[in-house]
Amino acid sequence: LKMYAEFSQPKIDTLVATLQSWVDSKKYAGIVNLTYIEGEIVHFKAYGYKDLATQTPMARDTIFRIYSMTKPVVSVAIMQLVEQDKIQLETPITQYIPEFKKLKVYVDGQYVLPREPITLKHLLTHTAGFSYGWTDHPVDLAYKEIDLLRNNLKGSDDFINKVSKAPLIYHPGEKWHYSIATDLIGVLIERISGMSLEGYLKTNLFDPLGMNDTGFSVPQSKKERFSTNYRNVEDQLEVQDNFENSHYYKKKSYHSGGGGLVSTASDYLKFAQMLLNGGIYEGKRYINK
Repeated sequence: LKMYAEFSQPKIDTLVATLQSWVDSKKYAGIVNLTYIEGEIVHFKAYGYKDLATQTPMARDTIFRIYSMTKPVVSVAIMQLVEQDKIQLETPITQYIPEFKKLKVYVDGQYVLPREPITLKHLLTHTAGFSYGWTDHPVDLAYKEIDLLRNNLKGSDDFINKVSKAPLIYHPGEKWHYSIATDLIGVLIERISGMSLEGYLKTNLFDPLGMNDTGFSVPQSKKERFSTNYRNVEDQLEVQDNFENSHYYKKKSYHSGGGGLVSTASDYLKFAQMLLNGGIYEGKRYINK
């Protein structure tokens, strides 16, 4: 491997020791690190276990739930449609999601009309006024009430119908607020393209990029490469989703554009390389700069 001055052997040694210490201290069950600098992979190594119960070692080709790393992929996909003139950044999303025409904004206990329409640009910048339901704010409590758990949804229409019953937490364009905005972009992609989100991403990104382990579900043939998902609760690792009986083996009726993909380090590197190279990967253009 070619070593660069900014990533010398001492720095690699420090990185290796740090990642191994996180596994040894049980902060994480396992880790895969891939460092790519100026066209070269300068470090690519697995640490720990993909499943603690079976003591199955983590491997470089382990499949992970990538959660919000789904968002950049879906954002590139909608920008492809912008470049094809299928939608514009300033297009009001009610043009494609008319269910949102009656959305109100929660302001000091009152429900008022939005000052301006929600646009695609608002969704891409998380300034549309949607939320995630993670706090005790009255809007977030409304999100919890409508139950937006991804694996319980019957499809994107079901998702939209649920969201349309909750108010906005801010006026569109008023403030940045992390939210379900990219999930809504996923719905826009479906309604504009006439394809499922999974189908669109597979056709326009995953297959041509060679991202063969990326998708919204895991085939049974790849079960042994799928990791168990842990969460750290008071310095203890608890199983959140076991690879043995994960719901990711079932085909989904709803594809979460904000957090539903699984992938590998090598697959995601291909997507990142395309972005680093101004939208081109191995001679094929996916998006303009």
